[in-house]
Amino acid sequence: MIFRRARNVSDSSLIRYVIQAIVSTIFFLIIGTILLFSGWRFDPIMQLGQFLQTALVIYIIIKDMLMTLNRSR
Repeated sequence: MIFRRARNVSDSSLIRYVIQAIVSTIFFLIIGTILLFSGWRFDPIMQLGQFLQTALVIYIIIKDMLMTLNRSR
């Protein structure tokens, strides 16, 4: 399924997709590490983790919405 989809997209889209997968994984690992070592206190490092998570989720939502709109045209 993924390989079939990869044949239908351009090289730049595929590169962007791979970079997004790598960066989002790194962000979620950072957020999990912050949560593991800081506990449940809401200090500045926790606020940074929450900001990164929220920004990443909003980016993914907007990107998926735009991709869906482009496919339907």
